[in-house]
Amino acid sequence: MLPGLPKRGSRKWREYAGRRLPIDDLIGLRVGCIENARSLIIEAQLLLENEHPERAYYLACIAMEELGKGLFLGGMQVLIATDEPLEDDPWVFLWSSWTDHPSKLRPTSGFSQAIPAVDRWLESKREEVEAALAHGGVAGALKLLGGGTMPFAIEALAKSEESATTLDQRKFAALYVDWSSRAGLRIPSVAREQAERAIALVEIERQSAEAFIQLVMDDPQMLRWFVNEFRGEIARAFSQ
Repeated sequence: MLPGLPKRGSRKWREYAGRRLPIDDLIGLRVGCIENARSLIIEAQLLLENEHPERAYYLACIAMEELGKGLFLGGMQVLIATDEPLEDDPWVFLWSSWTDHPSKLRPTSGFSQAIPAVDRWLESKREEVEAALAHGGVAGALKLLGGGTMPFAIEALAKSEESATTLDQRKFAALYVDWSSRAGLRIPSVAREQAERAIALVEIERQSAEAFIQLVMDDPQMLRWFVNEFRGEIARAFSQ
């Protein structure tokens, strides 16, 4: 369960359930999150070029969180677009996730863990993917691959929670001086290679995020799958 998930009927629950946005506002927020992630990635790259890997890593993680928010908003956009009755739970889930850092990092965390399997699968379709990229960019490649990406998305969600918490801890460790009785003094320290990997990962995720929601909206098979998975994720959050 999300740490910030309020009890049903509580004051916070009623506040979140009542914070319902029209679809145009949801779209505007989603686009704003993705654009802010783009700016953060550029700034992280500048910091890395000027030998500040700790701050570069931190900004890359913040960009991941912005993309996570964008995915949650995109999920709400899709639910509303299906014209199904939208109960309180999705809105409470959205705003609870909005303030929980590990939740916002879960999409990136899961994506990174699924990459090896995705890479092997893509290798078998290299020629098709390269042709699609040449003609339609990332959106073209995603449209070509379509439903074939579903098992990897499911695997990503299943594996993401624990590593997202670890990623959140590393994010703050890259920014603050700290001390504990177990570890003693901790000074922010991130290897350049680690910062480079974080920036590269979040840039791939950003490119995918810009195309994914449109792909879902355009493909009936993907739309049904995404609605079921997103509703299932919400139901699991409230059942734990």
